[in-house]
Formats: sequence, C-alpha cells, structure tokens
Amino acid sequence: MSEYAEAAKPFLLGEGKNGVLLIHGFTGLPHEMREFGEYLASQGFRVHAPLLPGHGTTKEEMIKTGKADWIRGAEEGLRLLQEEGADNVFVSGLSMGGALTLYLGETHPEVKGLVPVCAPVYLQDWRLRLLLPLIRRFTDYYSIELDDILDKGALDNPVTREHKKRYDKIALPCVAELLDLIREVRKGLGSIRQPMLIAQARKDRVVPPGNADYIFGKVSSSAKRVLWLENSGHVATMDFDKLILFKEAAGFFKSLSA
Repeated sequence: MSEYAEAAKPFLLGEGKNGVLLIHGFTGLPHEMREFGEYLASQGFRVHAPLLPGHGTTKEEMIKTGKADWIRGAEEGLRLLQEEGADNVFVSGLSMGGALTLYLGETHPEVKGLVPVCAPVYLQDWRLRLLLPLIRRFTDYYSIELDDILDKGALDNPVTREHKKRYDKIALPCVAELLDLIREVRKGLGSIRQPMLIAQARKDRVVPPGNADYIFGKVSSSAKRVLWLENSGHVATMDFDKLILFKEAAGFFKSLSA
C-alpha cells in the first residue's frame, strides 16, 4: 500500500466510554488528524477519524460530491463511535472539518463538547464571491497552490507531493458547496449550547483568524474560550503548536467526561 493510500485510510484508535470524532479538512485526509488522534488515544479516549466522501481520491471523483455528502460522512463517523460503545462523544475538526464540527453541534445535542480548529464561518477572499460564478461558466476546475497553505516541511512530505498531483486543481462546484456549508453553519451558531474550545492559528492564511472571535460571540455556549495557536498556520494539527492544541483539547474533553 502506498503512503498516500495509508494516509487516506480512516482510523479508529483507543478504547473506553469517552469518544472523540476527528474530521479532516476540505481536500484533506485523516492523516492530518493522525497525531492528534494518537495523543487522545494515549489519554484514554476512543478516537475515530473518517475519510469524507470524495476525498483521498482525485479531483474528478471529488467533483461528484458536495455538502450533503460531507455532512453524511461526519454523521456516519459520529454513529460509528456511538456503536463502538462511546457514551460521551466529543467532536473536533480542522478547517472544513471545523465547520462540520459546528454543524454537528447545531444538529446533534447529544454531542458533549466541541473543538473547532481554524474553522471558517466566513471567508474574506473576494475572488470566491465575485469570480466563482463567472469562472464556472468556462471550467469546472481552478489551479491552486498548496504552497500558500502549507509550510516547506509539509510540502516535502511524500504524502503531500502525491496530494499535489491528485488535487493540482480544485473542483469549483465543490467550492460552491463549501461556501453553502459555511453559510448554513454561520446561520445556526446561536443554537450551539455545548461547551466549546475554539482553536485558531494566528498565522492562518486561509481562514481569517477573526473567525474565532466571531464564533465565540455568536454561540450560546455558557462555557467557551478561544485558544490562540501563536506560531501555527492553517493546518494547525501538524504545525509548531500542535502539542499545545493536543494537550488543551484532551484536558477540555476530560473536564467534561466526569
């Protein structure tokens, strides 16, 4: 099995009555949540990271999927943890996975706590809003540069190099679906009442860091705080502050598990 195929595999780690669902980002892989999952499992949690529909394949396969498919993938992951015996279930996700984390908080009151990481509820890139409808009249794909998202160390990784080949262009219909998901989540933030740790990378060049304060101000959770990851970029689960994130999230989940 290639390193890429291994990185795309869903994983289930640990045991116990307290479960954590980890959700990867847009065009991402469970691999980006693997170290996080291993740390949580070492702290006594049962951890599951699914592969969302259309991901870990090619851009041609991803274009066949959208918001409803990604939500279904997240909800199936939640059910799997519950079927595995987790009485208390928590959710954490990166980027689009963070938006799905918020969605599950809005729609699944049985979820005990939420840790969205670099979660978008708005984006400031004017090109997405103004040019997307125009570009889609001529093509379904648009070239992207992972160099704008990942640091050099991540770009040198063989998994990332293979990922660049498979997703050298982004499926524009999927971007439209992502924006639709973000809008829906933003509208429902006030319905979230679960305790929440909002993690945000200060050096994020994809999701404006102000999203964290926006989420904090809109949710109805009585127990909530923002965790700033001062030295990290967008893929915070694999960046310099990852251990800070892992330890803070584990402590947060433990405080809700008693």
